[in-house]
Amino acid sequence: MDADVDAMPEARQQRLGEYLARTGDDGARLVDDLDPEVRDDFLGTPCRRQSLSMPVGAGVGPAGGCGDIGEDLREQLTAVDSRSDSFDANQFLKDTDADSRQALGTVDDATATRMLVRYGEGDLEADHLRRMNELLDSGDMDQADAQRMMGVLETKADNPLIEDTIQANNLLEIPEQGYDLSTTRLAVTDDDGNIRWLERGVFDPNTGGTDYGWTYLEARHIDGKLMEKKDATTFWPMGQDFDSKTQPIPNSMSEKDISEAIYKALEDTETTPQDSFRYSDFDQSFVDRTGVSDIEVIIRNGNVRTAYPKKGPAVWKYISQNDVGWRHQG
Repeated sequence: MDADVDAMPEARQQRLGEYLARTGDDGARLVDDLDPEVRDDFLGTPCRRQSLSMPVGAGVGPAGGCGDIGEDLREQLTAVDSRSDSFDANQFLKDTDADSRQALGTVDDATATRMLVRYGEGDLEADHLRRMNELLDSGDMDQADAQRMMGVLETKADNPLIEDTIQANNLLEIPEQGYDLSTTRLAVTDDDGNIRWLERGVFDPNTGGTDYGWTYLEARHIDGKLMEKKDATTFWPMGQDFDSKTQPIPNSMSEKDISEAIYKALEDTETTPQDSFRYSDFDQSFVDRTGVSDIEVIIRNGNVRTAYPKKGPAVWKYISQNDVGWRHQG
C-alpha cells in the first residue's frame, strides 16, 4: 500500500494491521484512497459522540469525524467501496459527521450496507442519515422502517405503487408525523408535490374514529364488518357473498387493482393533508375490466384513511338505514 505507515503513531499502525488482516486487498485500496486527514479519523480511536444539540461539525475533526468510526463501520465501508462503483468512502467520510453515521450503527449490518449503497447512488444524503438517526434514537423509527425505506428507494423505478420521483426526504415525513413507514404499501406525490401514502393501519370496531389504512379499508369496504353499524357501505367488487344479497358481488378487482386505483387518484389530484375527494378519470380499459368508474379517497394527516368505489357496473352499496338493503351503483 502507498500510505506512509511508518509516520503513523504506533497505536494507529496496530489498528491498521488488524484492519488489513480482516479486509485484505480491499482494505489496503480503501486506505490508499483516503485523504490523509480522513485516514486519521478512519483509523482513530473512539471519542465522545457529538450531541444532537451541538451544531453540525462541533467537536469533530476537519474531515467530519473524531474517531466515531468503529470496526463494524470500517468493514461496511470497505465492503461497499469495493463492490459499488458509485460509492466513494473518502467522500462519504468527508460529508458526514458522528450523528449521521450513528444511524448506521443502530441497524443491522445488512441494512447498514443497503443504506451505504443508497448513499452512493445519490438516494441518501448526510442530512437524511442525520434525520434517520434522530428518529431511530427517539423510537419514532426502527429497523423495519429503515429496511422498508431502503426497499422503496431500491425498487421505486419498477414498483407501480411507488412513484419513481419519491425521495428519502418524502419518506422521512412519514415517521416524522408518527406513522408507520415499515407497512407503507403505496407512496406517491399528489398533483401539488405533497407525499400521500397508504399503510397497513389499524381497525378496531370498538374505537371507530382511530381506524385508518388498508386494514380499515379491507374491514369496511371488502369484508363488510361494519355494514350493519354504518348507515351505508359501498363495496369493492371482489366476489363477496353476503347472506343478505341474492347474488355475490362481481369478482372483478384484486387488492393490487384497488391500490393502483387509489395511487392514480392521488397522483392526478391536488390534495390537502385533511381531504376527501372523488376521482373518475380512469382509462376506459380499467373501467371495462374492473367495473369501477368513480372512487372516493379520504386523507387524514397526509395518509389515506380509506377509499371506496362510488360508481360503476360492478359497484354495490348496502344501506342499513331504514332496512333499505342492497342498491346497485352502476
